[in-house]
Amino acid sequence: MITIRDLHSLRDYAECVALQDETWGAGFSERVPTAILRVSQMIGGVAAGAFDESDRLLGFVFGLTGIRNRELVHWSDMLAVREELRSQGIGERLKQYQRDKVLALGARSMLWTFDPLQAGNAHFNINRLGALPIEYIPDMYGNTGSALHGTLPTDRFVALFVGRDVAKKGLDVFLAAGHPSYDLVAVTDRVATPGGATLLTFMSPDRLQGLLSCADAFVLPSEGEGLPLSLQEALAAGVPVVTTRQPGYDDFLSEDDVVYVDRDPCAVRAALRHLATDGELQHRLSERGRQVAERHFGFERFVGAYEALYEEAVDEEARDRITPRT
Repeated sequence: MITIRDLHSLRDYAECVALQDETWGAGFSERVPTAILRVSQMIGGVAAGAFDESDRLLGFVFGLTGIRNRELVHWSDMLAVREELRSQGIGERLKQYQRDKVLALGARSMLWTFDPLQAGNAHFNINRLGALPIEYIPDMYGNTGSALHGTLPTDRFVALFVGRDVAKKGLDVFLAAGHPSYDLVAVTDRVATPGGATLLTFMSPDRLQGLLSCADAFVLPSEGEGLPLSLQEALAAGVPVVTTRQPGYDDFLSEDDVVYVDRDPCAVRAALRHLATDGELQHRLSERGRQVAERHFGFERFVGAYEALYEEAVDEEARDRITPRT
């Protein structure tokens, strides 16, 4: 039997610190010490754990409560479960306990970051907990000294794919284009498997917009289709686009607006590696993409075209009703 409760003894706090070392490595510079765990609880913070029948700590959750934009919010800073006990619902139970504690304080928003290097982490936060990505902060924590992060910064270049798991969309091409210098995230109907890219299930438009705002590139190595809505949304969101050239694309997208590639993993990989290291190119493609979307796909453009078509139809009908004079 597993019990979820607040940490309250010196032994509880010590076990929590030890579990941080076990999870992130002994050199983890962001470790939360016993004193902060204890003090946080006195000012609305949450420091709770999951315990087995022998009162051994199996996992913990930690967060702080404060004011953001004049609103009471809770920042969930850490969640960890012992490696051998993961995927058994313990993390989700800890988050639910944390949510109930925060709601009792009167907070209605909970914020946190997740590690994009861990596919299971992204799946848990977005698919299981229903989190909505709202902000991207470059290199949020710097070099943490964690064994999980190594020497890499805590922000990562993220390439996003959105589409069904059908051959013409090119999901396999996208997944085969992986490289250590960036992360691949796909929103699709393919079942996720351990390791490799992060695969997320289809989500609401609001959540997808939030995910787009966190992406550094949108990749669509498709063939035999028009301009899909996902591509239009990426352009409108200012996300640099890497795509294959399709019939009709040249009417809307020049080589200065997107990165055109062959439908080949090596070509996609080369484009992403270049894009990930060229901030100027990222900025230029972002601005060009927004301009393309405003020019061709914006709401006002759609309404204007519809009104022009309607007026043309009315004029044509009126002409048909005029009887020629003899």
